[in-house]
Amino acid sequence: FYLPYALLAIGIFAAAFALIRVLECSWIGVAIDAVRSDETVASVFGLSIGRWKIVVFMLGNAIIGSAGAVYGMMNGFVNPSGSGLAESLLMLSIAVLGGIGNLWGSVVAAIVILVIPEKLHAIQEFRLLLFSILVLGILLFRPSGLMPRPIRDFSRFVRTARADE
Repeated sequence: FYLPYALLAIGIFAAAFALIRVLECSWIGVAIDAVRSDETVASVFGLSIGRWKIVVFMLGNAIIGSAGAVYGMMNGFVNPSGSGLAESLLMLSIAVLGGIGNLWGSVVAAIVILVIPEKLHAIQEFRLLLFSILVLGILLFRPSGLMPRPIRDFSRFVRTARADE
């Protein structure tokens, strides 16, 4: 019963991952990074802060909406109380543990976060506490996450521009 939904979820994940990687390596990703890093500097360079925030918000909601549609089809219904604090903390711990803005870090963190409760099944009721301590520890001792996002290096473009002169 779950095989078609699992395959569909893997397909949606692969498509979303590929889309985000392509956007990240394009000028759109550079603009989004500039807005995320420093809004004032991005606006000085002529970027519309509001427009880019709306683009990122809509893109994220489109991806989340497609995943939610598959979840609703699989369960047969969706209710507002279906996601609570535990699920929100789970998603936050995946983002923080993997490194904000690092796609591969998020994938590794998701695997770790989903495997830990299965291996520690005896303390299942303390899962929320475990994730809270994990998030606090990462924020205190390694704020950029376990796999921080690499800094963009545009020096190769500067060298080619100087060589052309």
